[in-house]
This record gives sequence, C-alpha cells and structure tokens, in this order.
Amino acid sequence: MEIAQNQKDFNRHATDHLLNSWIQYTPEISPDSFFKSLEIGRDLSVDEITGIGLKIDDYLEKLYADLEVHAPQSDTRALFNSIREIEHHEKDKLTRVANSVYDM
Repeated sequence: MEIAQNQKDFNRHATDHLLNSWIQYTPEISPDSFFKSLEIGRDLSVDEITGIGLKIDDYLEKLYADLEVHAPQSDTRALFNSIREIEHHEKDKLTRVANSVYDM
C-alpha cells in the first residue's frame, strides 16, 4: 500500500524537529471510537466493503485536515497536507477498483 511505503520513507527522512512536534488537538471522534463503530461482519458485499473503506478514507481525510489546521509549524502543516492528499488518492483508487468489479 502506498501509505505504508510513505510512512517508511517519512520515518527515514523526517527531522527530529518534525518528529517531536506537539499538536494540541483532540478529534471530535477518537480513532478508537471511530473504528469500533464500524460494522464489519462476515460475508460482506462489495458495496458494504466499499462503504466501510470510504468511511475510513473520509474519517482519515478529515483527521489529517484538522491536524493540518492545528499544526503550529509550517513544515508540520505541509506534512499533514501531503498525507491528506495521499489519503484522497487512496480513496479515489478504492472507488475505481470497486467500480471495476461491476464492469466484470
């Protein structure tokens, strides 16, 4: 997955300043609460799987946008902007893949 590779690259090249940045922000819905709220069962349809994936993408995009707004330094804001753009790209990819299933 592109996000996993980007995470590895970031950890290799990030400065201590960026890694030690503190952002005073609490999301409206904690990641733990969000993921627990997802209804993931057995034998899900393509639409259900896609819907769950899109909910996750929407949540992460909003989280990254909020972190970008609350980040105190410009390099930290740029980082969250970049991550949000990657997440948006992943969301578009999921939509294309789901649509291609119906074209089969």
